[in-house]
Parts: sequence; structure tokens; C-alpha cells
Amino acid sequence: MKIYLLALVFVFAQAKQFNVTENSDVCVLLQLDGTVNLTAAENASLLLDFEEAVVSNSSSCTEIKLRFEKSVEVWFQFNNESENWRVTSIAQFIPHDVFVQLNETEPAVYTSNSLKDTFKKTQSYQCLASTILTFIDSKPNLNITVTAVVSNLKIQSLNGSTFASGESCSADNTTTPAAATTTVATTTVKPTPQPSTFQNFSCVLGDTTKFRVIGNFSLSITYNTTQGKPETYKMNVPPAQTDNETTCSSNTSETLVFKFFKDWSIEYIFKSDTAKKYYISNITLTYGQLPNSSVNTTTTVPFNQVGYLEASTNGYYTCRDISVQLNKDVVLTVKGFYYKAFNEKGGIDFNSGDVTECKADEESSSVVPIAVGAALAGLVVIVLIAYLIGRRRSRKAGYESV
Repeated sequence: MKIYLLALVFVFAQAKQFNVTENSDVCVLLQLDGTVNLTAAENASLLLDFEEAVVSNSSSCTEIKLRFEKSVEVWFQFNNESENWRVTSIAQFIPHDVFVQLNETEPAVYTSNSLKDTFKKTQSYQCLASTILTFIDSKPNLNITVTAVVSNLKIQSLNGSTFASGESCSADNTTTPAAATTTVATTTVKPTPQPSTFQNFSCVLGDTTKFRVIGNFSLSITYNTTQGKPETYKMNVPPAQTDNETTCSSNTSETLVFKFFKDWSIEYIFKSDTAKKYYISNITLTYGQLPNSSVNTTTTVPFNQVGYLEASTNGYYTCRDISVQLNKDVVLTVKGFYYKAFNEKGGIDFNSGDVTECKADEESSSVVPIAVGAALAGLVVIVLIAYLIGRRRSRKAGYESV
């Protein structure tokens, strides 16, 4: 049976407010940031924005259902606990409607762990901090995983068209360090784990692949929260969307722009100043709002360096694990990195031509021959010593017999 992996991940956009009415009165209010990203095997993906969601007609005063395209729904269910509410999140979709390669046509329902806190029925609840929800598959044989991250969440189930005063989640109530503290420790946000994804990009002109880039990309971004505290957001870059941009008709400049999430992209510009060398001249990261960030606009981080990762036009560049500091807050890491630009004829297979390795790979590659050489030298010394000892003993035995 062919197995597919699907991940449902909330990332971050402008907050949108939803409501449920009953007898012309608003009985449920919900506000949150995010997009919904569905990712399956073979680099298939679907990005849905909460701005595009609508409230399902089947919603009630104890359950608000948000409906997206392709049968995807996300529900927030109010569970009764005496005088309190506990909210559970549920995701429902028809696998075949989302990804045609899946044969399952019955709705798949996933139930998450409840929000960590309960709150009074007469109040609202808010959690500005990033919250991770882990969903449990109702059909394990599908081998589909569903995860979610939400932030800037506000929710209530009581009559009223505005949010009532209420309770905050424990994460929002974290005590701020005293002003006398001289060193502020940087904390790490733990977003939904995303599998490392092998990416393969190329630009073809006629029957020639002009450039090709492959690797597993990841990002580390440090920023200030709305509480003024530094946090670091680490993520594996998910499979790129289908509307990537490539240009490769010039003999001196080639460009790759691959996109993921909403308003996120990484751009590479390759340059060739001579007939024998090429290099990466520019890397530009564009990213949207981060969890509980004090900045709610798109951020662009450029990196420029002449001769960066230079290689011969007769070969390609490779590095097992390479990181580049785009600026003081952003690090881009690529594992299993290979690239070749300004190819003159045919395809690119990374099995022929001159190989340019990064310094770390060159050092590790030199360790093996040095170790082998040292071992062989040691063996020669041992054999020579054994020979001399044996020869001396044989001579001594000859003298004694005489």
C-alpha cells in the first residue's frame, strides 16, 4: 500500500474574527491568526488562508466550524466542565478532495488535545502566545498526520458582539525578568515539527538544464515578541509552491525564487563574471509575521557577497551541511546542498565534472586518507621491527649451534 504523509500546519497572518448567531444574537466569537498548510507526499501542497475561511452553517453556540475550499474544515468545540469551558480543536477533510492521488473519499476526522486551560463560561479566553495542537488520526491506516500552531487566539461562547473581559493562557502570564537583569536569555519557540524536505529546483532552456539546486533548507529567525522579549523561531522549509520563478536566458546572471507559506520566499541569484567561474552573488529571504511578533509586516533580509560558493563552469559545488548568516538575526542552513549554474549543454546529474567542496567537507575528506596512510605507515614499522627481531634471533641460534 502506498503511504502518504499529510501535515496540516497553521502559520501566521492577520487576525480575522468569526462569529455564530442564534436568533439574531451573536453567541460565539472567535479571532485568531494563521493560514492552513496541507502537505502530502511527492511535494504536493495546498495553502489556505484564514482570510478565505467562512463559518459553516452547521455551527452552533457550542461549536464554531470554519470551512475552507476542498472540503477542509477546522472546528472549535466548547466542552462543558461544570461552570467552565474547555475548548477542543477538530479538523475534518476528505483526503481525495484535497489530494487526488489519495483514494479515500470518506471524511477523515482528527481530534486535538484540548487547550491547556479552562475558562469561565461568562468570560472570554485569549492566548497570544504560540500554541501547539497535536491531532489524533481517526483512521490510522491512512497514515496521515495533522498538526496545528495557532497564535493571537481569542474565543468565547456567550451572548455579545464584542469580547468580554476574560482569562489569559498561562503562556501569556509568564513573568517578565526584572529590569536589573543585565543579560536577557533568548528562548526558542517550538513550532509544529515539520519533516526535513528534499527540494529540487532547475531552469530549463530548450534542451539544456541551465542551473539546478538541491538540498534540505531550514531557517532560524530571532525576533522580539509583543512583550519585548527575544525569541528564536526554527523551522524546516516546507515543499515549495508550484509558482516558483526562474530565469536563465542570460550568460551572466540566473535567478531562482521558490515560495512557501503566504508571502514567504527564498531567492538565489547566480553570477558568472568569467568564462570559467560562477558563484552565488545574492540570497534574499522574505518572510511574514512570526508567532506573537511585534512586527506584523513582511520582512526582507538580503545577503550579498561576490564570489560566494564559487565553482568551475566545468563542474558543480557541494556541501553536506552549510549555513549562511543572512544578517545578525537570520541563519539559512542547507543540508545535502548541490548546485550548478550556467550549464552549457544537456542535463545536470552531479556525477561528472570538477567538484568544488566546501571547506568542512574538504577537511573531513582529508581525514580518511591521512588515517589510512598513518595506519599503513604504522603497519610497515611493525613488520620491519618484527623482521629485525626475527633475524637477530635466527643469527643467535646459528652461533649457538656452532
